[in-house]
Amino acid sequence: MLLSAIFALGLLFSCNSKSDSENNSTVADSTASIQELTELIREEPRNASLYGLRSDLFIKQGNIDFAIKDLEIAIGLDSLEPSYYLKLSEYYLRNQGKSLQAKETLEKCIRIFPKNVDALLGLANIYFYVQEYTKSEEFLTKVKEIDQHNPHIYFTSGLIFLEKGDTAGAVKNFRTTLEKEPKYYKAHMELGRLFSVAKDSIALQYFKNAIDLAPESVEAYYHMGMYYQNMKNWNKAIDAYTNILTKIDSTYPDAHHNIGYVYLEQKQYKQAVDEFSKAIKFDTAYIEAYLHRGVCYMNMRDKGKAKRDFDKCLLLQPNYPYAINALNALDKK
Repeated sequence: MLLSAIFALGLLFSCNSKSDSENNSTVADSTASIQELTELIREEPRNASLYGLRSDLFIKQGNIDFAIKDLEIAIGLDSLEPSYYLKLSEYYLRNQGKSLQAKETLEKCIRIFPKNVDALLGLANIYFYVQEYTKSEEFLTKVKEIDQHNPHIYFTSGLIFLEKGDTAGAVKNFRTTLEKEPKYYKAHMELGRLFSVAKDSIALQYFKNAIDLAPESVEAYYHMGMYYQNMKNWNKAIDAYTNILTKIDSTYPDAHHNIGYVYLEQKQYKQAVDEFSKAIKFDTAYIEAYLHRGVCYMNMRDKGKAKRDFDKCLLLQPNYPYAINALNALDKK
């Protein structure tokens, strides 16, 4: 599993989303501030804090390489500032192919600061993602000895249990995470997914909790929709997917596709075609949308359009079995 997935799940570090206008303003301000800091660095080239500040601004601009270089210089000038190691390990992980450097940076940090919880958690997560679960648990134990109430211990433990196939252990640890921190979004999502697989309606409460914590969470609405869809509660499934489109992202192709699939299940083929077409509009390589639209056309007795969609599936993925089966079925009609 790629270490960059650590950031996709937000286990080690977090960032705030901003609008395009805010981002553009931030970049402009960063450029001016970088110039100012560069002048100060010329005057005080041994001042580690100036390099640390400039690295923050480089990150705001998306210039990871320059941010890394500044933090490496900062550590060389002041090796007793733990925040430099933590930020540097984060930036290494963001930068593809530098996971080893991230691990080594955190190891240097804990050699100097053996009780630095953030560094210990960072190493626990890195070992988790390379599937060295015993090593991950060793670092989690060290964190527990320092702060047994830290919710990240139990969340990462839950992920380890999940990877080992122990669902009960995972649920127990995710619930403990919420006992320690009731607003832990990702624990709500993991519990929602687990109970959804079990077709337990308590999943809905966890998804609702996640939405309360993150009102623009596409994944929470999506998984809520999937729960209702799997339970054949068609209207509520459509409501959940529609919330994504009306409240968050009107171009989200999976929501359009799944609404189309619900209509297909109800044999409302025209409405289904409309939704599958929207999914294709926003993702022209959406193979399942072509397949299911083709099925609709086949049921509407429009063999030409059905064949065109099934053929498109095979262009996107040669030997796609569902399209081959659909074409065979079409030939028999």
